[in-house]
Amino acid sequence: MWLALATLQLIIAFCVLVIPVGTVRAAEAYKITAGWIELGALRGGYTYKHPINEQDVRERVDMMAQLGMDTAIIAYVEHGGFYYPTKISFYDKGSGKTEGPGQKHLTSFDAVDTVLSQAEKNNIKVFVGLSRAGDLNLVLDILARKASAERVHDNVSIINRIADELWQRYGKHKSFQGWYITHEVSELNKSVQLVEPIVRHLKSLAPGTLVMIAPNIDNYLTAEQIRKSSVDILVYHDGVGSGYVPGKGYTYNPELSLVRIANKWKEVAEMNRGTDKQIWAGLDIWEMDGKCPNAPKGYGCPYPAPWSRVLQQMEYAGKYVVKISGYSVVPFMSDPKFENPLISSYGLSTVEEKAQKLFGGYSDYLYKTRKN
Repeated sequence: MWLALATLQLIIAFCVLVIPVGTVRAAEAYKITAGWIELGALRGGYTYKHPINEQDVRERVDMMAQLGMDTAIIAYVEHGGFYYPTKISFYDKGSGKTEGPGQKHLTSFDAVDTVLSQAEKNNIKVFVGLSRAGDLNLVLDILARKASAERVHDNVSIINRIADELWQRYGKHKSFQGWYITHEVSELNKSVQLVEPIVRHLKSLAPGTLVMIAPNIDNYLTAEQIRKSSVDILVYHDGVGSGYVPGKGYTYNPELSLVRIANKWKEVAEMNRGTDKQIWAGLDIWEMDGKCPNAPKGYGCPYPAPWSRVLQQMEYAGKYVVKISGYSVVPFMSDPKFENPLISSYGLSTVEEKAQKLFGGYSDYLYKTRKN
């Protein structure tokens, strides 16, 4: 998933109800108040009625405000290329290409500025996701002790340069409230040489900002690791979309994951008790069938989940976190009034229909809860 001049001002502006970690909240109508934005859904395997333009993105930010979301998280500003005009270039180990200047940007407009400016109009706070800087598997290799100190240092250096450029270009936006470190970190004790230099740089660059990471709910974090970390927010992803089950991997059966996480949120809350971190939920509001062509183990081609399943996820997580986020609201929720709907996603022609149903189900839920 995003600046105030001081930490206290930021906390006040954020208007987050701070609950002691580990405390069970009273039964209530839980809401998704933070939405992830996948800029990659503006292109690639996603086909729209016409090429996505600036107004299309603004409509989607307006939709988030309509649904009562006060926070947006841009998942990344670079992935296989940049989504804003940049002067930075680097070699992408995955694609074998140089990303950056000299290449056409992935959109015909500045997608980052568009999100920030429209969010500002809607009083939405934005966490700006950074980049994995061409090293997609760095965290996995760190955990396997296959990443050299030089490799980690080079990656940190590129990410910090991107942060510098982002702050210089967009720091003027009041909506720019924080950062998201795009690497999916699990064991903080082993990833400290990656995470901490980035966090220190971000807080030096823009004092008062909050920094978030998004570990999986099946992480290997400990309370001690969390207390020692300089990050401010941990957004635990529930892993339901792929039907992930430890020991079995991706089952593509979300019901198996739902059974598994029924009590997992309580464990997460207990583990974070006594720390000074905000604990958020990151709910997969998508699923996949494991049949994606040319994808390793069929992992790919996601599509929107049924509203009934997302509601279950909200009820499991809502008791134990201060905020619920949906990954990802863009593109997996869609207002039928959009001028430029999805035609297909990776060949699936039913994605827009499913996205409209998810939007409709959640909208009806909000109406009923407000009425009551």
